[in-house]
Amino acid sequence: MEIVSNYQCYRYNGDLYLIDLTLNIYSDKIDWNEMNVPEDGVEPMNWQVPYLEQYLTLDGIKKICELYDEPSPPVNPCRVVFFLYKCGGKVLHTPYGNFPLMDTLKTPKHLKKIVEFDEED
Repeated sequence: MEIVSNYQCYRYNGDLYLIDLTLNIYSDKIDWNEMNVPEDGVEPMNWQVPYLEQYLTLDGIKKICELYDEPSPPVNPCRVVFFLYKCGGKVLHTPYGNFPLMDTLKTPKHLKKIVEFDEED
């Protein structure tokens, strides 16, 4: 079985991508520290990383824990969503594979309803 069973990159707004990823590992084994967006001419310590990670049911209809929390007990498979700013990087690098960042799909309404994000004033 592949580790990644779902990957979608949505345009959340003009500045952000919303990444939707289903991993066939336990939620407490996700290595968030190894996910980044390499960018030419930028020091690796300044590469973009996922933020506002949120855990969803496998059907993506609701969240399974509060923002900043992890599922307890851990779940497998694990569906997560998170944000990335649109910048010079074109690929999301993860321990589970590299995934293209593209601005093609509009965020589905059901995700807009459940995913938390504070719009800047």
